Amino acid sequence: MAHSIELNHYHFKTVADELLFALHDVTSAATRRGRILVGSSGVGKTRICEYLTSKFPRVKDGRRITVDGSEAVADYIPVIYMTLDIEARKTGFLQGLAEAIGTKTPHKRLEKHVIESLKWCGTRWIILDEAQRLLKVGGQSYRPGLVETIKDIHDNSGACFLLVGNPAAERVLDRDAQIRRRFEDTMYLPAYDWTNDVEASEFCSVCKSLWQAMGVHLDPALEEDIVSFCERLHFVSTGILGELIKLFSKAEQIRRFESKNIVDNDVLYRAVNSAFALHKREYSNKASPDKKDAANPFAPGWQPRKATPYKPDWMG
Repeated sequence: MAHSIELNHYHFKTVADELLFALHDVTSAATRRGRILVGSSGVGKTRICEYLTSKFPRVKDGRRITVDGSEAVADYIPVIYMTLDIEARKTGFLQGLAEAIGTKTPHKRLEKHVIESLKWCGTRWIILDEAQRLLKVGGQSYRPGLVETIKDIHDNSGACFLLVGNPAAERVLDRDAQIRRRFEDTMYLPAYDWTNDVEASEFCSVCKSLWQAMGVHLDPALEEDIVSFCERLHFVSTGILGELIKLFSKAEQIRRFESKNIVDNDVLYRAVNSAFALHKREYSNKASPDKKDAANPFAPGWQPRKATPYKPDWMG
């Protein structure tokens, strides 16, 4: 549901279409280069990964192969999507790849087995989420054993990597010129910018699609001035869809718990205070009333810190 809403809009579609075009490239890995997609948590990177994976489904027994001189069949798996474990160890990474392929994991020669399995399955791309975990804690150095494994898989299996993570993931390529040459320039998936007319329009459209898809029983009065309402939503979420989903979910939770018919301004006021740690700190008993009101856009008399430049004609 969520990725279909986002990918119908230009903000996401541009990135998704470019990556989809890259994943359709059937040339050899020697001429193809990997991609890296970075963005803050919650902007929709994982949803784009799920969308891309859905375009390249696994085909059961889709390939005839020869193993040790004997004919056999293997699943055709053009794209594999996996999340890098938080410990980011070479063995765990290879075992995760083997599980994604659906093959047994031998105790010896695990890397060679995975590379052979990727070739048997015709895998062209490996989407690796949480790629910032290739860096050690602190981000000042990377995990050389794991990075070397990625190089070996790229060079010997015919599969390229799409690394996906937060902005720290880009530093992986800066640490090693040999892995840098295996990748194209970094792609960025930013949050929506309210000061940009096009992105503000997209954000308003996505907001409305999202609360309808989530079944939020929104007070019709809030939609009467949808630009002002979406500006408040942007203030809370900073233009990040994951934060917006969190806000709507908390508001609906409050509405159901209190048996209210609608999510009104008061419910949203309390949802912000409850769901967002940053705003919650500013709502401590030590904060002044002015500071409390400035932290929550659904507080009475709240004023934006910067006047919005966005007043599209089509919204009245």
